[in-house]
Amino acid sequence: MMQGRDAENGFVMVAAIWFVALMALLAVIIETWISRSIEHAANLQDRLKEHIAVANAENEVAFRMLSGFFSVRGLELPQGAEWNAAIAPDAAIGGRQIGAETPFIALDGRPYRLGSTIVLLQDDRGLYNLGYPNSGVLGNLLGKYGVPFPDRGRLIDRLLDYTQKSDLHRLNGASAEDYQKAGKQVPRGEPLLTPWEPLRVLSWDAYPALWRGPIKLPDIATTGNLVQINPNTAPESLLASLPGMDDKAAERVIRYRQRFTIGNQAELDLAAGTAVGGDPMALSFFPADSVDLTIAAAGDPLAYRLRISLSPNGTAPYRIAYLVAVAGSQAADSSHAPAIPTPGKGAENKE
Repeated sequence: MMQGRDAENGFVMVAAIWFVALMALLAVIIETWISRSIEHAANLQDRLKEHIAVANAENEVAFRMLSGFFSVRGLELPQGAEWNAAIAPDAAIGGRQIGAETPFIALDGRPYRLGSTIVLLQDDRGLYNLGYPNSGVLGNLLGKYGVPFPDRGRLIDRLLDYTQKSDLHRLNGASAEDYQKAGKQVPRGEPLLTPWEPLRVLSWDAYPALWRGPIKLPDIATTGNLVQINPNTAPESLLASLPGMDDKAAERVIRYRQRFTIGNQAELDLAAGTAVGGDPMALSFFPADSVDLTIAAAGDPLAYRLRISLSPNGTAPYRIAYLVAVAGSQAADSSHAPAIPTPGKGAENKE
């Protein structure tokens, strides 16, 4: 009888131990779940703050574009009497007069600090428009990314075929059937939407250097209706791809731009130290009314690139052509960037 009770007590003790162990395990699981939930909620809150910062930066830049005007040196931000003089009717004839101390935002992709974000404004004319490929400039640009000379014409022909609605295709181009055989999406036959869309063009993905590295092709490219290049805002690699230019001439232009603006072909030749060839109508020394804006928020591994275009004749004062999240950013090492200028205040002012 005693042995039966001892066995029963032993069973109860073992069951109690198992129950305590199970409860302890359950407590650990619940604690881990709560900890992960709190961490996830904190991460979501951080992401929300980053998105709010990006949206605020977008609005701030749009406000500056609407409250200022463009000049050869960038986005001018006058105020008061200077602003009234700039928008006077006779200013359109005699030219807008701006003082050396008038705050302005450079549109060559340099970084500015805006709140908790870093912003880079790039004149759309300072980028190469992939929507209107030119065999000379684009061919030189592809060469800088290591595309062999015999392959450049093929890539350009296929890019042209991609954006056109036709059953015909160029000799080195590609038809819808070629895309189907390669297991790729058939082209839309419409203008490019973003500078990343050529990655869908047949054979363009065969050259990784175009899409990877510190300066990728989309970083210096745009889409839209612009066909001219602005030497005042174009990056060095694009300048070096212009007819008659090389890397050294492009470096000279960049150094020249640090002190002066370039107003015409003669000044460009002077800055480059050589005669820049090609069609003079392919150049414009004045920025476009659209800007490629890159925004990097503190703590966000992604940067956001969007194109803002002024549309005074539309239903809204400006429009966003695209917004793309990209890994990495030219703004990553720009923590010491100056504050973005505001009307009446230069870049040296603290926000």
